[in-house]
Amino acid sequence: KVVYSDLLGFMSRLDTTKDEDHQQFWMTCQMAALQLVDAVKDAKALQKNLGRYLRDERSLAHEHYMELRRHLLWVLRQVREVGGLEVPDDVWRNRLDWVDSEAAKFDSGFRHRIFSDVRKGQLNNLQASSLMHDLGYSVRITQSFRNVLQLGLADGDELLREVRRLGSDDDDSPLIRA
Repeated sequence: KVVYSDLLGFMSRLDTTKDEDHQQFWMTCQMAALQLVDAVKDAKALQKNLGRYLRDERSLAHEHYMELRRHLLWVLRQVREVGGLEVPDDVWRNRLDWVDSEAAKFDSGFRHRIFSDVRKGQLNNLQASSLMHDLGYSVRITQSFRNVLQLGLADGDELLREVRRLGSDDDDSPLIRA
């Protein structure tokens, strides 16, 4: 919230009489910042149960939370990779669609495994409820990052392409470090 607040304060002091491209760029930056704040909030909420269930290695819920954590790490790696791609927009969109498809497959399979384990009596209702709730956080985190990646793409905004390139490994000071 503090970073987002500072960003909004900075942007409110900018000269808004700039050309339309710059106005659109700053509006998109605000939207991206809000999406990232939402992702951080969801990650903070998810962290509580992750920490609790990952400490109990004897529980089957532990295995499900390990799976959820691996999935989120995969999403973060994909976001970083897709964000740094220097390819035509249609190829970039196809890659983002593939990430969406893989995330949807994970979501469906994860839900199926949880319900199956409840039917077998291997997970109790409280564990299943926590897992389903936290899967929702995972889905929202994924969607927030996807939204950030997609901002400005429809308009072919060159300024936003430059921001997207800040995360690439070729940059001397990447925005996102491995």
